[in-house]
Amino acid sequence: MRSYSDIEKQFISFLVKSERGQRKLMSFLDAHLERTKIRIDLTKTDAEYRFEVEKASDEVFGWIINKVEDLQEIVAVLVGLLGYLQARGYIASYKVTPDVHTSVYEFGRGIDKNLKLSSPFPDKDIARLVIDFAFKEIVPLDPLRDLEAHAFVAPEDRRFQKQYLQTNVAIVLAFAVGAAGVWLSYCALMQQNATSAAQAENDKTNHAATEARFAAESAWVKDIQSLLKQIEKAIQSSSNSGHNNALKSDLGDAARPSAP
Repeated sequence: MRSYSDIEKQFISFLVKSERGQRKLMSFLDAHLERTKIRIDLTKTDAEYRFEVEKASDEVFGWIINKVEDLQEIVAVLVGLLGYLQARGYIASYKVTPDVHTSVYEFGRGIDKNLKLSSPFPDKDIARLVIDFAFKEIVPLDPLRDLEAHAFVAPEDRRFQKQYLQTNVAIVLAFAVGAAGVWLSYCALMQQNATSAAQAENDKTNHAATEARFAAESAWVKDIQSLLKQIEKAIQSSSNSGHNNALKSDLGDAARPSAP
């Protein structure tokens, strides 16, 4: 996955949003050329920086050195980006005719009346690339517009991110389903234990109630048996009493003298 620096993103957006005739490397660099010009000599195939200063001083020389380093870095990044975009089919380019027919051209916003100090391009290869793109119109193609519209993420990277996201979602869902299964099994086990405990408690309560009922019934049976025994005794007592009375009556009759 290729990432883009801030300056590269700015340049790509510049190419996508600029009108025809303005989509040039030098048009973009113009914003970075305050008090500076880039001078191109087509005859010598050479380029240099020219700086507008009021007077030469150590402070000015320090500023020039820093400015050259900053511009050289920006130019190197942009010409490298152009080569990359062109190789991948993001851009097309064609040469345009310079406005003035001469071999020397200057780009930038220098102040002509002040002293000019110049510094050659430190890298000759970069100088040649700058000359090559200086008079080219850069045409952004649909892939570049798509790249800019999707926050500078290429289609293949977006597909990878989508697949990566889908894989992560599948993993999370699988974990969630597994966790849910474990939780449901745990809940079922707890419910079963609770039911068993409740059943055991219910059985214990029923057993206690049965024992109490059995004890009550046993006491009732004992009471009935006791009552029956009492009745039996009463009957026997009554029967014995009647038998004795009859016996006594018979004995009395036998002992009584008969009438003459």
